[in-house]
Amino acid sequence: MAEASKPKTWLVTGASQGLGLAITLSALRTGHKVIAGARKPEVAAKAHPEVEAEGGRWLQLDVDSKNTTEVIRKALEDAGGVDVVVNNAGWYLNGTIEDLTEDEMQASMNTNFWGPIRVIKGVLPSMRARKSGTIVAISSIHAIYPIVSGALYSCPKAAHDMLQAVLGHELASFNIRTITINAGLYKTDVLANSKQASNGLSDAYLSSSVGQLLGTFGRYAQDPETNFPGDPKKLGDRLVEVVDGTGLAQGLKKNQSRFLFGRVAIKLSDIAVKDMLDDFEASKDIATSTDFDGHNGVGAAIVGDIQRIR
Repeated sequence: MAEASKPKTWLVTGASQGLGLAITLSALRTGHKVIAGARKPEVAAKAHPEVEAEGGRWLQLDVDSKNTTEVIRKALEDAGGVDVVVNNAGWYLNGTIEDLTEDEMQASMNTNFWGPIRVIKGVLPSMRARKSGTIVAISSIHAIYPIVSGALYSCPKAAHDMLQAVLGHELASFNIRTITINAGLYKTDVLANSKQASNGLSDAYLSSSVGQLLGTFGRYAQDPETNFPGDPKKLGDRLVEVVDGTGLAQGLKKNQSRFLFGRVAIKLSDIAVKDMLDDFEASKDIATSTDFDGHNGVGAAIVGDIQRIR
């Protein structure tokens, strides 16, 4: 094998279905070892015997649990370490901020944000000691582009993206790379497995533009063959290439950390980034007017130049 594609040990969370399963199989079929995390590994093993047939092994893992870090560290001891961790486990919560209860919001944050932190804290001591490793976040384009009635999916995903960005700088000296995948719409059961606000959608929102947009999206979701263009298998294959520096990822800069996956992600990110840049450009005079008179330096912002030297 080429240097970039030597067999590695992967740990994938939420590996029993959807993108997690696709990533697990792609890594295995490329010659890597995979520890496949699932809440009910016995059910997953029965539903997907191909994982073990390809050499993978299941791990009972519920990222909601505060014992996750200890479970991960024990698994790493048994496996002799891990080279790549993929934080994929998560779920979609549908509901407006006003309609959702605080408990529902906390539950989403617990899985979609605190879950990855627990996993990362489990792998970091080993990776740091070995001065080698890759931490992957399977994020969403909706961490960048807002979607109505999806705040408590977008917010933890956006927080996870920033977590990855900060870790990229904190861990650079230890040769640990972070990769964030802002994925578009893929043909998985994410919507079928989504949770709804227990209070439903209140009449005020139902009759507003929120209700209209949700109705449109609902009609699109009824025809995933046409409107969900993402192929989970191809996502898994491309992710392995990105991690290994092979295939379509050959020639990319070694420390590239952000990737858009899917045409939907490209389209929506173009809109979000343009809107943000337009707003910032239009308000520069307001921004500079809030500094002390006669102060023309950038002060502590010099850290931006320092952190870019990696």
